[in-house]
Amino acid sequence: MPKELLQPDTETLKKTTIGGWEFNYLEKGVVFPKSAVESVILQIPNWSRAFPKEETWIQKNHNLPSLIIRVDAAVNDGNLFLYEIEERPAGIGITYTLNKDFRNNLDDIRTTWPDFEVLVSPERKGSDDFLWTDVTSQANGKPLLIRAEPEESQYHHLEPQSISSLRKKGHKGYGVEMGLWNHITSPDQLDWMVPFVVKPLQGSKTRNVVIWHPDKLPGSHTRTKITNAISNNPNGVYVQPFCEPSKINIEGEDLWLLHRVYFGYDLDMKEWRFLGGLWNARNNLKIHGASDSVFGPTEEEK
Repeated sequence: MPKELLQPDTETLKKTTIGGWEFNYLEKGVVFPKSAVESVILQIPNWSRAFPKEETWIQKNHNLPSLIIRVDAAVNDGNLFLYEIEERPAGIGITYTLNKDFRNNLDDIRTTWPDFEVLVSPERKGSDDFLWTDVTSQANGKPLLIRAEPEESQYHHLEPQSISSLRKKGHKGYGVEMGLWNHITSPDQLDWMVPFVVKPLQGSKTRNVVIWHPDKLPGSHTRTKITNAISNNPNGVYVQPFCEPSKINIEGEDLWLLHRVYFGYDLDMKEWRFLGGLWNARNNLKIHGASDSVFGPTEEEK
């Protein structure tokens, strides 16, 4: 467990460095409504059934793809827009450090989980897992959360110890069955009159995600970029209708905001629980951990 935890006491935007990452942080809570929590929990079983099966510890013992997931979503005018479900989520350590409620909820639910460590591939560029749990460089027989890319086949033999995905990490086929997006193989199948998001069949960290918006909002891409993204993927891509995030005003500037919230599976109660997370805002539709992004704590509605 981390020896020191950041305890912000101001709502002034500031630069924060945690575990080697520097980013903009604002100690201003944004509520993720109970209705949104309930909506996500209702949808998780559909995701779980649709996600490809692996011979992992968690799948064999509990018929689940993962013990902990992260949902990227927006709440706009009371409506929940679910963007993605990450079955092997990153950012747990930073969230654990910044959000006290998340830290308490994660510590509580972990009492129902088996003792496990995080195994991080040396190919991975950075990891914040040391901020919330034990990290190891080699397997020792206990369950593992394995931070390695699917193509790193040297880790595939550890699948029976994995508490999350391994070979299927970042697989997005679940979204078709859930009605979140559609599979296309040609730019001719697109309706250029409406905004949409193009995603690869498998991937994470917004890699190869491109956005089309007829109004050319910041962060959207050109028609040529969109066409090339599809043409360069012979097996096709997924296209999701664009749902505009909510906005937050920070120091006089309106930024688009989404929530990155975590849900953990309580092995004693056999149910998913909301753990909390962070909000992420940017003046760009491609909201992620860029240097101009702002983060803050997501709060549960009381």
